[in-house]
Amino acid sequence: MDKYKDEDTSITVVGHSLGATLATRNAVDIAANSYNKPTLWSAARSPTPVTAVVFGSPRTGDRDFRDIFHRLPDLRMLRVRNRPDHIPLYPPSHDLECHLHGIAGWQGEHGEFELVVDRDIALVNKFDDCLTDEHPVPVGWKVHHNKNMVKGPEGRWVLEDHEPDYDDGDDSL
Repeated sequence: MDKYKDEDTSITVVGHSLGATLATRNAVDIAANSYNKPTLWSAARSPTPVTAVVFGSPRTGDRDFRDIFHRLPDLRMLRVRNRPDHIPLYPPSHDLECHLHGIAGWQGEHGEFELVVDRDIALVNKFDDCLTDEHPVPVGWKVHHNKNMVKGPEGRWVLEDHEPDYDDGDDSL
């Protein structure tokens, strides 16, 4: 920034998909650590604005990251997504289950989806609603008490049967 201290400048960071997540983190790093200010910065001159332009970005960071982002006055973001694209709906990058499921079954642009790695389908819904109704897995089950999801003896996560069976003719609880 020292080289351009006498010019009007701006910093724009651009990325797509995973690169969009990196662009977001990079923009926050620049603004939070004052890399957008010359070394001999004076209060009379405002810092260089930093903008992240992101395409198809998964959600980045947690609530604390979001709060820091919004507290940085010289930081802006333009987030672009196509409505049918599910990647921007995915949770923050610490949850890779949906991504891993897609990678484990993707057979190329013209191939049919076929899961070639033994991954438990229930993991896809740990934090989000990514499964169709044909899979009886609650949305966001990886929370306190896992919404009645239990890991069975064969290592698969299943919905615990919590309905009593009254086969013995006794309807009393």
